[in-house]
Amino acid sequence: MKCKSSLVAAVLMGLFLFVGCNKDEGPLIRMGVPIDSTLVRYQSDIQPIFNAHCIICHTDSDPKLNLLPCCSYEQLTTTGFNAPYVDTLVPLNSRLYLHLTGQLLFMPYSGPILVKEAATILLWIEQGAKNN
Repeated sequence: MKCKSSLVAAVLMGLFLFVGCNKDEGPLIRMGVPIDSTLVRYQSDIQPIFNAHCIICHTDSDPKLNLLPCCSYEQLTTTGFNAPYVDTLVPLNSRLYLHLTGQLLFMPYSGPILVKEAATILLWIEQGAKNN
């Protein structure tokens, strides 16, 4: 009886070790771009993207969405027309991301942002879309 229980315990232990092993898949790649999974900060990583591409149109005179540094976070998350623009539960469904990738009305009108910038915004949303 002891032999059988020892054998069963050994088989189960081996099974748990095998199931627990994960293959290293290398760096996170999104949209063909390696993504650094460090914390994305709104003020230093996200707002500069809006400053470079979005505030040409999305200012305080825009009735739907103001992306100026003073109000962009609140506009995206609570006060903007049809806010929130971010969905931290299903980041790929975030209206902000869908606009930037052309799955909704393509923004910005001036042309696409860099793939790495869109990936950074998606990572920020995945990390909880914090105002940091």
